[in-house]
Amino acid sequence: MKALSAALCLLCIAPFLSGAMKLKVDIEEAFSATTIDISRDGALIAAAFSDGSVRIFSSSNGMQTGETILMPKAVADIAFTEDSAALLIASDKLYYAEIAQVDLLTEIEGFSTFKPNAVSVAREFGAAAQGKRICTFNLTSKRYSACQETPSEVLAIAADEITLSIFTASKDGRVRRYNLSGFALRKTAALALGRLTDIAVAQGRVAVSGDYGAAVIDKSLDRQAVKLSRLTDIARAVDITADGRFVLAGGDDGQGVVWDMNSNEAESISLEPPLPINNAAIDPFFRYIVLAYYSPGDIGGYIQLRYTTDKRQIRNIYAFRDATLTADSVGYVDGVGPFGKYVNYTSGERIIPFSAAANTVHKPERMNYKLELPKITSAPLSERQRTFTDIIDKTGPIISLDERGIAPIKAEDKITVITGRITDNSTISWARYDSIPLELGGGGEFRIEIIVPPEGRELIISASDILGNTSSITHTLTKEAAIEDNAAIQQQGGKKIALVIGINRYANLPALRTPEFDARTIAELLRSKYGYEPVLLLGRAAARDAVMGEINRLRRSLTAEDSLIIFFAGHGVLDGARAYWQVYDSAAGDDTKAVYTAQLTANLAAMKAKQVIVIADSCFSGAVSEASKANSALKGFIASGSLEPVADIGRGKHSVFAEVLIKALSAPPKDGFTGTSLLEVIKKGMPKGAKQTPLYKPLSDTEFELKQR
Repeated sequence: MKALSAALCLLCIAPFLSGAMKLKVDIEEAFSATTIDISRDGALIAAAFSDGSVRIFSSSNGMQTGETILMPKAVADIAFTEDSAALLIASDKLYYAEIAQVDLLTEIEGFSTFKPNAVSVAREFGAAAQGKRICTFNLTSKRYSACQETPSEVLAIAADEITLSIFTASKDGRVRRYNLSGFALRKTAALALGRLTDIAVAQGRVAVSGDYGAAVIDKSLDRQAVKLSRLTDIARAVDITADGRFVLAGGDDGQGVVWDMNSNEAESISLEPPLPINNAAIDPFFRYIVLAYYSPGDIGGYIQLRYTTDKRQIRNIYAFRDATLTADSVGYVDGVGPFGKYVNYTSGERIIPFSAAANTVHKPERMNYKLELPKITSAPLSERQRTFTDIIDKTGPIISLDERGIAPIKAEDKITVITGRITDNSTISWARYDSIPLELGGGGEFRIEIIVPPEGRELIISASDILGNTSSITHTLTKEAAIEDNAAIQQQGGKKIALVIGINRYANLPALRTPEFDARTIAELLRSKYGYEPVLLLGRAAARDAVMGEINRLRRSLTAEDSLIIFFAGHGVLDGARAYWQVYDSAAGDDTKAVYTAQLTANLAAMKAKQVIVIADSCFSGAVSEASKANSALKGFIASGSLEPVADIGRGKHSVFAEVLIKALSAPPKDGFTGTSLLEVIKKGMPKGAKQTPLYKPLSDTEFELKQR
């Protein structure tokens, strides 16, 4: 959330005698709330202030938890990490602050002059902005990865972990979407909101606020934006629930408005008299909202917590301190206080109404006035169309499996895919299978990948809504006979294994968008059309020890009748003449956790297998130095490019190379493919203007054969 800059309103003193002094504000004592963030599980609320302080509150009772974090300069923005164990704090620099050790701040290194005004986090990665510059960083290494200049000053930023994208809200009124890795500008949309002030991303939707209200647009930025009504002035802040259903915005007219995007109904929240809102945040599961009110001139204000499940629960969890006004000579008060009600004599005990203080002569030589915040125990709701919790939901979520959502299980190392949907009248609070958190799509869709042992296993899927209603289902998974596969293996005289590796998010490197989806699709094609049993190593499972361990296992177990395909999708690097695959735990400038392709090809060439082929979709994948050998098990190496970078995303959901490869494998010729013929089909299918040239390097005196089952 973005806030107003701290602007102090000096009360005017009309002179009673010639030479009378105006009241002065002690700027060091005046501050405002600059930003609010809510943890992913909704348990914690963090608020930052222009005096450099950051405070964390419990959402269950509104009480501050732990010590106040004190920064050297004003705090512009904050963001919780995914596990809620730390905060990213944008101050004079970008800092990583562990909540358990608030006195221990770790600076995000790499660009010493970068002083961000906005920050957002997506799993192990994040993005920050300063002026027209945006930079990505890695939370594991605590270092910046890369920077990019943008066409207009960025006022707010949101990193999306699902699409691995960065969304920016800019001064020129445009929303821009960049890849989190590589900074390719994917799409731009103008929302007719004037200068944009804030942005938030959820499942399928982007919510934006600006000088002329708030709007919601599809995450692709392709569809027309829906402008949200009922805000009559500048919207300062916007937020959206995790499922994209509820949107909250607030601004200068003092209204906090919640829109239900499913029913197109809205509810307004305001004080009487209304006060401007400069920060607004909504719990990811729509259990509560947080609003930061401020007085005209930013001299004082408070943060209020309102529960959506019980509108009677309203808590003022923090009040900003007042500014102290000082008169150095005799004068009288003329102006409007922060709430237009009170002036407090700090030298005495009386609090008198502001109207009574105006035009009154004060005889003491020196007098201090303190602006007193009103003590508000409850704030009335404004007139509204509906209350979202009028209808009490007493049933748990509905969990359903797709009719064909369970793929056949035909080998011990086959990763089984289960798909389905979880829905509820209220917002889903959490979902899991066994004890593992389950990520849901915008419509409640889920996908589970598990390995089933020979004796079978039970899968328990459970979920809860925000009102605490829970439900679960148990499904028994068993092995199948796989007669068809056994017959195919006997006919061909050996096993057919596909080791498929894909890595989107790295421990120490920028994220990619397509490798894991490419890997899953190609693994399923090799299984269904060609009879290969896939062994999938995705994400964290594709660390160097795991990859090399699996290759060594296959080297020991494969026989002279067996076939092996290895597919790799991820980062690649060229160090002089040496090419490496960068797996999950690889790091820039360090080859100890990388896979050296020359060593890999040497290991594969020494296998006893009938035929082995490697297909690599990575930068510099064509740098294969292994010489051809007669009767080598390693028949060849297909690369997505030569000594060059390759594209991570193509026209659809796959990389440029993977999209063409998948199309080729989906429609094989009757006599199947050889390495040479497969490359010819790939080359013909590459889009015009592609800046990469796929190649095939034979490494044996005989060709690899890939025939449909």
